[in-house]
Amino acid sequence: MTAEAITDSLVNALGLAGVLALMLAVRRRDAQGAMRWRWTLALGLVAVMYASRGLFWAGAGAGFNTVTAIAAAGIPLAVLLLVEGLIRRHAPLGVKLLILAGTIAVLVASLANARWATLALGAHIGLGMTLGVVTALAGLRGLDRAERRAVIALALCQVALIPAALTDFRELPLDMPARLSPLAVMLLGWVGLTIGAWRVSERIAWLVFLAAVAALAGVGLASGASGLSGVQSGLVVLAALLLVTISAEAVASQDAGLALRRALAATPPGNREALLQAITASETLGSGTILSDALLDVADADALATLVTEHPVLRRRDAPWGMARDEMLAEAVAALFETHNATHLLALCQSPLELLAINLPGLSADLSAETDLALAQRLLAATAGKGRS
Repeated sequence: MTAEAITDSLVNALGLAGVLALMLAVRRRDAQGAMRWRWTLALGLVAVMYASRGLFWAGAGAGFNTVTAIAAAGIPLAVLLLVEGLIRRHAPLGVKLLILAGTIAVLVASLANARWATLALGAHIGLGMTLGVVTALAGLRGLDRAERRAVIALALCQVALIPAALTDFRELPLDMPARLSPLAVMLLGWVGLTIGAWRVSERIAWLVFLAAVAALAGVGLASGASGLSGVQSGLVVLAALLLVTISAEAVASQDAGLALRRALAATPPGNREALLQAITASETLGSGTILSDALLDVADADALATLVTEHPVLRRRDAPWGMARDEMLAEAVAALFETHNATHLLALCQSPLELLAINLPGLSADLSAETDLALAQRLLAATAGKGRS
């Protein structure tokens, strides 16, 4: 095997392992979240692409090359669905139709074994991923601080993924030492995995450290009998280091809400304003809006008070909250979620009725965050009537 083939095979195998580790992490952290199926679809297609490509390179048969093309053709559409979940709105219909048309065209060309199928796939992935980035950035309006931070971070990683994905096509005039998409995919997945747990400066410092270790290892391996250049050896080592980093995050007991609980514990006893400030300043939670009687445009306020007594933390995904969907109160509560761009409503006070609308970003929505919200609600409810201006 040539040095390029060896490097591609190793980076591809490490990338496959990294994607599987990411899927495990999503399953553990977002077991009931609305983003789980979107992440699973996108990562699943990438895993199938890497697995079938590796088998094809190993001589398992030309059919695996077709499977690779089919899986790759669906990735831009899966990425667009993931973006829609992050920005919590639909992409423009024209963007959807364009990506869908490209997916169908590439599938037909791949199944027909057309000569231009590979170039069409490269163009489809490049255009589709670009449209995903544009859609994500265009959807920032209406998102809160935590959500914007997450979307921008992932969009920047996707920008890096676009040229890396194009290096997978040797037919294009790109003289690269290896196919780089596995590295970019692991980077994007790791950033998504650590949002709310790692600061931006910490991520940058860790990546610089990994790159430095990979560079030193690459120089050392190139001077030996590996047959790979320093750059190729460094890329393999970097892929291995990213896999270890992702695996460690995947199996770790993640507790991004620890900082929030510390902030809540540090607030003065009975100080309602300090509690609210700690909650809305959290890295994992979005900004909150207090809904008093003036903002609660509900015909039957007593029924709403009874509902929040039974369910102090109302979750948007639990609609219609034990009622019929066409029931007036269910429609009124759904309108509150929609109007205030909220995922949760926390009961602060029963009389007069007062709620806190919280928007929990999709990447932060896990069992730990739900527990933190329940704790915050109990603390805020205990300070009802205190600390008001």
